[in-house]
Amino acid sequence: MVNLLENALSLGRQQKKALVFFLIIMYSFLLLGCSTSEKVNKSMDTSTITGYIVKNETTRLLVVSQRPYRDNEYETIWITSTDAPNFTVGQLVEVQLKGQIQTSNPAQGVSEKISVIKMDAIPGAHKTKEDVLNEALSKLQNVEVPIVKDIAFSNDNNKWTLIFSDSKNEDRKVTVDIND
Repeated sequence: MVNLLENALSLGRQQKKALVFFLIIMYSFLLLGCSTSEKVNKSMDTSTITGYIVKNETTRLLVVSQRPYRDNEYETIWITSTDAPNFTVGQLVEVQLKGQIQTSNPAQGVSEKISVIKMDAIPGAHKTKEDVLNEALSKLQNVEVPIVKDIAFSNDNNKWTLIFSDSKNEDRKVTVDIND
């Protein structure tokens, strides 16, 4: 640094201007690269998400889209809501979001309205999809953000089979069997 200052003092007027300009540009890049503000996702097509509640904390719900939205990717979003205690893991919901969405992984947003979508009963099954999903999610281990790939019921053996992946590791598939 001392050498840089000694060299700068011995430079001509034009060279000093060029050095100052160069340092300003470099400092600007440094500031932009070190920004800590959250980015806001402005590319979401709608302000709603339909998906399963896979985690429920005191003031927020982790919702994972029911179906992939593009390139076999699923939306995952923490929804902040004062109504969070009124919902249970395993429910299928439609969430209307308000305000901007932070693009962390999972994303984060605030709910305007959350509506439960009633899932169809499966002929021959005693348990509901919601109950089975809740039970299976409680048994999952080492899956950070569970994505529900499939929920199937077999009348032959009265067994539910649920297939999950992890949004943090989509190649890893986990199968959970639940007796009806």
